Amino acid sequence: MNKGQSLAGGIGIGLVLMYVLDPDRGRTRRAVARNKVIHTAARADRAVGITARDMSHRLEGVVARLRSPGGQVADDILALRIRSRIGRYVSHPHAIAIAVSNGRVALSGPILEDEIVGILRAVRATPGVMDVESRMEAHRWAEDVPALQGGAPRRGLRPDILQDRWSPTTRVLVGLAGAALVTRALLRRGVGAALPAAAGATLISRAVSNQPVLRALGIGAGRRLVDFQKTFEIDAPISEVWQFFKDAEDHPRVMAHVLEVRNLGNQHYHWVVPGPLGLDLEYDALLVREEAEHLLEWESLPGAEIGIIESVRLDPTPAGGTRIDIKLSYHPPFGLLGHAVAWLTGTDPHHALNEDMARVKSFLEEGKTTVRGKEITREQLTAHKVPVQAGQPGATQEPREDSAQAPAAATGNEVATEALEE
Repeated sequence: MNKGQSLAGGIGIGLVLMYVLDPDRGRTRRAVARNKVIHTAARADRAVGITARDMSHRLEGVVARLRSPGGQVADDILALRIRSRIGRYVSHPHAIAIAVSNGRVALSGPILEDEIVGILRAVRATPGVMDVESRMEAHRWAEDVPALQGGAPRRGLRPDILQDRWSPTTRVLVGLAGAALVTRALLRRGVGAALPAAAGATLISRAVSNQPVLRALGIGAGRRLVDFQKTFEIDAPISEVWQFFKDAEDHPRVMAHVLEVRNLGNQHYHWVVPGPLGLDLEYDALLVREEAEHLLEWESLPGAEIGIIESVRLDPTPAGGTRIDIKLSYHPPFGLLGHAVAWLTGTDPHHALNEDMARVKSFLEEGKTTVRGKEITREQLTAHKVPVQAGQPGATQEPREDSAQAPAAATGNEVATEALEE
């Protein structure tokens, strides 16, 4: 190892130690890391079980095909085999009727012209089929045929390796192949080892993420690279919960993982959220849909550091509380690599949402919560609202954390209180 590598390694170790042993947040970060390790171990254990079952089932299928005596198959079993196959070759499989008699198959019903060759080929290739008769009605267009309305796109029978999502067995085999390439590159070293190392790393990342390589890197994924959904229940009237989520400028004072929200006018808002390794991320978002006391939908604008699509749906509970369904899709910088770093450091949206919704629940149910080590009450939130500018009644702007506890002027409190009451 040369001096440059030693220096880079020393700097990296120093940065990690500074991050973990930070006197203010080091204890929290270590706890997050410990929980991540436990969670990852549990997920790995489940993944091993799923993969073992998948491999076992595939092996049983191969053995069953090898032991199959061939020849004639029961008509009902053959019909089921055909039905399971044709859905990959026609867009409206429900419109096709299948009649089987002693291995001879008759197909009838409406079908699009360009799908006839594919379905006949698939049926003839089905084990047990002796002959195929086509009684299908070919249509060039589907507009005037009720049975051909809607439908799913044709997928064809593609090998697992060519699909976007892989089975557990395929992921394991590809991951092992990638690990072998990386290991060989490390043993060989030199310039010639760069290509197999890169190829091995690509295979490993493809197997781990179960996403196409370009999509995993954030290329062509749009705003929907990572998706998740969470449901919460809060013992507070739906009108109060709605008002809190509608007033986005209030979020930084109650949510630790929202640093700033500015109302830019015309349903546009500027958001600042904490990112991994202490970096702040900013983006502008548009409120694209609003249904009073029921639904809010946000979308980040093109060119933002983070691609965000978020919907908040509110429904009353029988007990007089509120059920909150939150769906979030986001595209972090550097794709899944950026998401992995955020997940390891506890700054990913899933982790942040769980923590912040616990604060929101406390705030709306008890009238107080603790944010960044400071207590915030409902009265303080109302008192610290100040108008953004004249001519925008009710519009407010929240100060950042460093000014969150500064006392407001008496006149400002009065104006903000009157606006809130209206």
